[in-house]
Amino acid sequence: MTTSGRTGDEQAARAERLPQRPVRPLHLQAGALALVLLGGTLGTAAREGLTLVVPEVGGFPIALSCINLVGALLLGVLLESLARRGPDTGPRRSLRLLLGTGLMGGFTSYSALSLATQQLLADGTVGRALAFALLSVVLGVLFAFAGVLLASRRRAGGAR
Repeated sequence: MTTSGRTGDEQAARAERLPQRPVRPLHLQAGALALVLLGGTLGTAAREGLTLVVPEVGGFPIALSCINLVGALLLGVLLESLARRGPDTGPRRSLRLLLGTGLMGGFTSYSALSLATQQLLADGTVGRALAFALLSVVLGVLFAFAGVLLASRRRAGGAR
């Protein structure tokens, strides 16, 4: 019995009868959107800054390639680390939205990759364009997998 004179089962049954307020989907929650917006703004600014500072090499967008590969590696580390620490709720979800969806989503950019591929095609370098696009995707997957492996080797305490 509780202080209200009801057993736990009675309280649970009463709670089931009360109307439940629907939970808004995550993509409609202002706090989640704000985290993605903040992270995305920072990630996009970092990508743009690096692409302005690092010149193309022989018409090849080296900065964009490195950005996408480093971003894929970091995203793999982040998501695996968060998954190993527990369910996607509370602070873990906030970190995933801020750093994963936002920061890494803005930093890595497959729209920029497609634009660079289109520019290589427009320059008449079809082989270079196809190699760039294919290698970017394949290496991106491999780097993300490497990030997952790196994070999976770490113990919960942060030691190797």
